[in-house]
Amino acid sequence: MDNSLHQIDSRQKKRDRFQTVTVNTAISAFATAIALIPFWIYLGIRVLLQPEGFWQNLVLTGIGVWLMGGIQASLFIVLLVVLYFLWAKNP
Repeated sequence: MDNSLHQIDSRQKKRDRFQTVTVNTAISAFATAIALIPFWIYLGIRVLLQPEGFWQNLVLTGIGVWLMGGIQASLFIVLLVVLYFLWAKNP
């Protein structure tokens, strides 16, 4: 009787672990997608404007690196903190 309860408890722990890892993976993917939004905005603007020539490319790249790069770096730091607490809490 004790052995069967131990097996049931072991199965429950495995199921809980699988659910935790699945939820953490989904949250990680969602957080990563949110953190990459400035990158996708920059690519969309670049495609819509279709810069031609050196100066247009230089200005668009400069604005992209300065403005979107700063936002991207901030969101990347937030992403690292979120992922750390998410996975450290439930390894």
